[in-house]
Amino acid sequence: MRLDPDATVSSADLNRSRRALIRDGAWASLAGNLAGGTILVGYALSVGASPSTIGLLAAIPQIGQLAQIPGIVLVERLRMRRYITVYAVTLSRVVILLVALLPLAAWLPGQLGWLLGAQVVITVLGSLAGCAFNSWLHQLLPRETLGDFAARKLFWSTALGSLGTLAAGMLVQYEPFGDRHLAYASAFALGGIAGLVSSWYLTQVAEPPMPPRTGRPSLARILRE
Repeated sequence: MRLDPDATVSSADLNRSRRALIRDGAWASLAGNLAGGTILVGYALSVGASPSTIGLLAAIPQIGQLAQIPGIVLVERLRMRRYITVYAVTLSRVVILLVALLPLAAWLPGQLGWLLGAQVVITVLGSLAGCAFNSWLHQLLPRETLGDFAARKLFWSTALGSLGTLAAGMLVQYEPFGDRHLAYASAFALGGIAGLVSSWYLTQVAEPPMPPRTGRPSLARILRE
C-alpha cells in the first residue's frame, strides 16, 4: 500500500478520490456514533462515572485539538499527509477496538481511568490526522467544487451516523446478549471496525505533492498565519 504523494493527479484520480472521501466520511461518522457520544457516556455512567468525569469526557476532544500544533510540525517535516492521516486514524481505531475489551473486563481495576486514557489517545491521534487531512483535502479538491462535495459528504455521514446511533441505542436498551456490558462492547467493536473501513477508503484518495518549501518557516510564523 503506497501512501507517499502522487506525482500527478488526473481527473479520473480526482473523481475516484471524491467518491472515496464521501465513503470515508460516512464510515467515520458511523464509527464515531457507535463508539462515542451518548454511547460512550452511557458506558461511563454504567461503571460509576461522576458528573465531573462526564464533564472531562466531554472536554477531552476540545483540549485534544492542541495536538494540531505538533501536527503542523509533523506535516512540514514529513510532507506526506496521506501517510500521516491514514496511520494516525488507523491507530486511533485500533485503540477503539481495545476499548471494546473494557466492558468484558469487569475485574480490571480503574476502568474509568483506562477509558479516559484511551479517549485522550484517540483524540490526540485524531487531531494529528485532522491537521494533515485538512491541508491534503483543500489542495486536492478545486475550491469551486467544495460546496457540492461537502453537501454529499454531510448527507451520507448524517444518514449512516444516525443509523449507527440508533443501532447502538437498541443494543444497549434491549441487551440482546443478556448483558448490558456485552452490548457496550459490541457497539465499541463495531465502531472500531467501521473506523478501519473508513481508513481503507482514505488510502484510495490521491494526494498531490505539497508546494516546495521556501526556506524554513518557524512554527510561530505559521501559527500567526
